[in-house]
Order: sequence, then C-alpha cells, then structure tokens
Amino acid sequence: MIAQMFNHYLTAKLVIAVNEVGLFQLFESNKVITPADLIEQYDFDLVGARDLLRFLASQRVLTRGPKGYQLDEAFKEEYEQNFGMLSWLLEGYGNVVAQSHPILTGEQRYGVDIVRNAKKMASATAQISAKNTDSFMFKLLDSLSFDHAIDIGCGSGMRLLQLAQHYPHVTMSGIDISEDCCELARENIHRHGIEKQINIVCSSAEDWSDNITETRAEHGRNLILCFAMFHDLLNIPGCAEQMLASIRQNYPKGTYFVIQDQMCAPEVRVTNQDWVEGFTFVHRLMGQSLYPLSTYQTTLEQAGFAVRETVSTSIPENYLILAELV
Repeated sequence: MIAQMFNHYLTAKLVIAVNEVGLFQLFESNKVITPADLIEQYDFDLVGARDLLRFLASQRVLTRGPKGYQLDEAFKEEYEQNFGMLSWLLEGYGNVVAQSHPILTGEQRYGVDIVRNAKKMASATAQISAKNTDSFMFKLLDSLSFDHAIDIGCGSGMRLLQLAQHYPHVTMSGIDISEDCCELARENIHRHGIEKQINIVCSSAEDWSDNITETRAEHGRNLILCFAMFHDLLNIPGCAEQMLASIRQNYPKGTYFVIQDQMCAPEVRVTNQDWVEGFTFVHRLMGQSLYPLSTYQTTLEQAGFAVRETVSTSIPENYLILAELV
C-alpha cells in the first residue's frame, strides 16, 4: 500500500507538471512519442526523457508500443473529464495540504499563516464546472428569462464567458473578492473581446449589492449566481444571511438566485471512490464545514427566497438550487 501511495503521489505531481509544459498536447491525435521528441521539444537529456516516459507508462498514463508511447485510452478519458479536480487539489490547495501538519497541531492557521493559490483554484474550479455541472446549469437557466446576470465569486471569469456566448443579449457582472481572480477574469474577457458585455468588480460577497449599482438591471429581470462558494459564506456567522438581506434590499421581487455547491456527504455512503471525502477533509484543514442541502433551503427561505427547483449534478452530493426573491 505504501508503494502505491509513493507512486500515486509522484504520478499526480508529474501529471500536473507535464500538463503545465504542454507535453500532453504532443499526444494529440494518437501521436506516438519517443524520447527523441522530448529532447527536441523540451531539451531533456536522453536518460531523463526515457525514464519519464517509462515511469508514466508503468502508471498507465501512457501505453508503450513498438514505435514509442501513446496516451493510455482510459487515462485520456479520465484526464479530459477530471483533470480539474487534480489541479484544484495540487495547484489550488497544494500549499494547504503540504502544511497539514502545522494546521492539524494548531501551530498555523489557514487564512493567516497559510493561503491557497486563488488563481489556480479559480482555473481548476472552472474546469470542474465545465465537465461536471455546466450542462445542468444551462438546462436550468434555459427555462428562465433574464436580462442581467451577476456571478458572485466569478473566479477566472470562464463561467461568464460561457454565459455570454449562450445568452448574447444578456449583460453581465462578475464579482470576486480576490484581486488576482479579477485580473485573471479581465484577461480572459479581453482575450474574447467582450468587455462591453461583461463588467468585473472586486468586492466582497457581503456588500457588493450595496455598493455597486451597475450590477442591477433597472428594466428587466436579474439573475444572481453563486457557484462553489456558498459554503464559504455559511462558515462565517451571519455572512450568508447578510448577503441575502442585501440582495433583498437592493433587488426587486422576482430576482432569480442560483446556487451551485458541494454539500456534505451522509454518514453512511454507498461508495468512497470519488472526491467528496477528500474535498470535505481539505475544507476541514481550512477550518470549514460542509452543510446538508436542508441548510441551504432553510437559509434561503428565512431570507425571503422561495426555492423553486433543486437539481443534482454529476458530482455526488453536488446540487444546483434555483430560488426566487418573493
């Protein structure tokens, strides 16, 4: 078991590194790769190139054939579907996990002594959403009519870009407390040339609707999104309630509010072969809890929102909640 952990850890780190330098792109269209290709492309030495390919083949990342190496088909499918989860852990929260010992002993605290990589976390979350939750989101939103969309915790801005492509008539605003994430979102939006449709504002979740008047559609219906972060608000006493009260004060009845988030797993689970338990533990290292679906529903209803629909996504214990301000 220890040997497996040794190899799995090394494989995970190498997959991140190989992806970062673009090596997986060399394997596109089932191209066969040899050590000579790595030497030419990346200035590897012969022994290093050979040993890298051999190790990745031993871990079933690659398949070795008579002419060289190709991506293993099973790994390729998993990589395309779930690489975002690996990136979320090792790049977004890698520093938190690496410092788990002083966190567990109380010598250091998350958010004070140790922080996550906000940009990497935002990019990884966008990848996870694209593969696991966005199709459910669009199916839900296609049933609604709205003129302006606000994404609280917009991260890299990729969700806003997808929404802009899907709903070209809708103006949009992205809100994030991280300056790094706002910078990344603006870069992505500028790259697509749609700055006139999307506005990015750096603000906290609690007070953005009090301070930012341009995030309201004066004529028409507003849609407010809060994806993969409502659990953060629930972990700060009164924070979720403050944000919802601010929305109620500043937005008209009929405003839609859509949450997508990871809920806590039940005590007895059918399987533990997914990322839910690990996701839960990483949040424990951060001093956070995950909450059941009922907590979200109660919090919304007590704040004056009617829960209209709840949709489970392809990730276990992950839900979309459609609420309306009444």
